[in-house]
Amino acid sequence: MPAPIFNFRNVKVRVANDQATTIYKVSSFDSNIPNNTLPPGVDPTEVSIVLLTVQCSNITGSPSSPTQRKTINLSVWVDNPPDPLYSPVARRYLVNNYTLIPNNAFDPLNGNLIMSSGDSLVVQVSNPPAETTNTSTDNCVDVIVSLLEIANATAT
Repeated sequence: MPAPIFNFRNVKVRVANDQATTIYKVSSFDSNIPNNTLPPGVDPTEVSIVLLTVQCSNITGSPSSPTQRKTINLSVWVDNPPDPLYSPVARRYLVNNYTLIPNNAFDPLNGNLIMSSGDSLVVQVSNPPAETTNTSTDNCVDVIVSLLEIANATAT
C-alpha cells in the first residue's frame, strides 16, 4: 500500500518523572501503541514526518495531591536509528534539562523538524537538582505533538 500523502495527526502522551518516553516513532504500525507509529500497511521508508509542534505542559502535582506544583526539568530529543559504521544511536537534543515552571507549557521547536524511518521523538522529565520531595506520580508533563505524515517522492 502506498504511503499516505499529508496525513495530519495529534499524539498525546503523559510522561512520568525520570522515565524517557517515546512519544512517536517512524516505524511500522504497532497495535500496542497505535497512535505513536505509522498507520497499518505504511512502509516507514516511504514517508517523512514533519513535526509541527511539540507542546510540553507541566502538570506536576494535582488538586488531590498534597505536594504543591513544582518546577521540573525537561529534556526532548530525537534518536536516529543505529548506524553500524558510525555509532549505535545518534541523538539530537531539542532541549536538555530545560526548566519548566508549574502550570506552564513549552514548545522546544523553532520551526518544523523532519523525521525519517527509524527516528524516535523522546521526552524525559526530571527533578531540578535541589528538588527531592516530589514522587514520580507528582512530576509529569502532558506532551501533545502535531505532525504531518508525508509520502516521499519515491513512494509508489
